[in-house]
Amino acid sequence: MEDVVVIGAGIIGASAALNLAQRGMRVHIVDSAPPGSGCSFGNAGLIAVDHVAPLASPETMAGLPRMLLRRDSPLRLHKRSLPRMAPWVLEFAAQAQRSRFRRNTRALASLVTGAAQAWRRLLDQHIAAELFRDIGSLYVFEQPVAHATERAQLDLLDRHGVRYENLTAGQVRRDYLPSLTPHISHARYFPGMASVTHPQQVVERIFGAALAAGAKFTSAAVDALRALPDGRIGVTLNGATHPAGKVLIAAGSRSNSARGFR
Repeated sequence: MEDVVVIGAGIIGASAALNLAQRGMRVHIVDSAPPGSGCSFGNAGLIAVDHVAPLASPETMAGLPRMLLRRDSPLRLHKRSLPRMAPWVLEFAAQAQRSRFRRNTRALASLVTGAAQAWRRLLDQHIAAELFRDIGSLYVFEQPVAHATERAQLDLLDRHGVRYENLTAGQVRRDYLPSLTPHISHARYFPGMASVTHPQQVVERIFGAALAAGAKFTSAAVDALRALPDGRIGVTLNGATHPAGKVLIAAGSRSNSARGFR
């Protein structure tokens, strides 16, 4: 039986720990914060099966000058932060190259297009089925989208098998939102979209199921990771080293600081 240390008790770490424990491995979850209290708490709980394209794209790069000049733009760059952001910005630009964008889209689509059904299988294990909503998602557009842009978006969805239904403003008010303002252009309904009503509770339930399956938890920060003479990995917590056959780092934005072992 192999020992696995999972660093991070968010949705990724908790789900992985549950799966590993159910496969008979000895699992040790480590996090300095309570389960589900990081990014797994601060999100909308949307299972976005239509998000098959990464943000780093040629279209995003082409739109940056316009976004930087608009006062209502979602993009803000603080001059004092630019030196620290530079490595990330350069990598973002590199991943936005057309060939890498295509590769990254294939990888992302392979994950997200089956996500809703995977979530259903997970939460149906008497964990949190009542927190799962399988009701689709409606995107409403205030203004028409340029034909070339619209065609490229729909081609991408078609290529990866994402189901959708285009709706007129009248159809939206008739079938979905009668009180919606008439001053909209069109809408798109994604029947395969799903969500969870309380992301933190979902993580807490999965974490509890992992403990019930045999995993253990230590509330601590990881001090160091190092190779041991016998080929295992030493995980140092509060000055004590815990040997593990494998380590899974799922600490969100703190993952980079835990990558001392290579």
